[in-house]
Amino acid sequence: LNISARKSHDKVQVKGLKVYTRAGKKVVSLPSITFYTNKEHDYVEGNYPELGSFPNFGMFLGPGVVLETPFGSTLKLIPTINYYKKLSLTEEKIISFKLPKENSQRTILVIKKIEKTDLKYPRKYQIMIKKEI
Repeated sequence: LNISARKSHDKVQVKGLKVYTRAGKKVVSLPSITFYTNKEHDYVEGNYPELGSFPNFGMFLGPGVVLETPFGSTLKLIPTINYYKKLSLTEEKIISFKLPKENSQRTILVIKKIEKTDLKYPRKYQIMIKKEI
């Protein structure tokens, strides 16, 4: 376990991580995992696999990589799959700003609807889990 205090955030690195069930069966083994948190410890980001989605945008899946950037901020990168064309969307603009308290960078994508979405969308949940868009 390696803990480093930076000016605006703390970094915790765990090497040789192994997670077991109560019965002693190994669930996962990771050679190294790194977590970043602000000084108030109310926010945690890390280098770990993630899976999720945002409505009308798409899904993200894969290894989340956090990079330390200049001026004490961090940047998280995750591969994304989006459905812009199928849902008749286009990226209109990108708004970047820093949070006032922790001075970390945030980005908002403004997405514009360019035409009506095909009537087969939205789909019921059972259909969504059986067949991707």
